[in-house]
Amino acid sequence: MRRAKFYENQGVHLLKGYDNFFMGNIKQLIQFDKLKNEFQEKGLKPLAPSLLWLLDQGAPEIKDATGLKYDAGKAPNVLFSSAGSVTLMIGDPAIVQEMLVTKNA
Repeated sequence: MRRAKFYENQGVHLLKGYDNFFMGNIKQLIQFDKLKNEFQEKGLKPLAPSLLWLLDQGAPEIKDATGLKYDAGKAPNVLFSSAGSVTLMIGDPAIVQEMLVTKNA
């Protein structure tokens, strides 16, 4: 939790459910699996890939014309948790360039 608070202070968006003890966002991923199977059985349009679906579920309450709530422009860096492991997803091009070019030199 200390690491999550550090990243939150740096401006990283924390997905809803990251702070559930031990399980983290695993509950949402289990829910995704059930929905995916249900959609396949009914022959409906497939869901987005699991991580994109998770981002959409945990995004700030913003909806755009497509109906999606997640906007990478507003929350490019996201943290989620799975089974006690904190995962930081970075979508800010400046940070990616710094990591791969500047810091990798």
